[in-house]
Amino acid sequence: MLRKFRPGERVIQKEKINAKEMEVLDYVDQRLPIIGSPLRNSYVRCVAYDKGERRVYTFHQNRLRKVYRKKAKVN
Repeated sequence: MLRKFRPGERVIQKEKINAKEMEVLDYVDQRLPIIGSPLRNSYVRCVAYDKGERRVYTFHQNRLRKVYRKKAKVN
């Protein structure tokens, strides 16, 4: 499967209205619970900081979208 994100990019969840901004760490292999076959290159491990506490989450890459920020103009 095509990788949509690179490590270090900022992402948020698509479905959540007030989603926290997270940083992509890496891609991980997940296994189907019934069959046990690996799903490669489709799950992303992300890190978010909540009140100074580091939390690591794993999402399917189709549930995330990039956060774009405008660059500040330098005069």
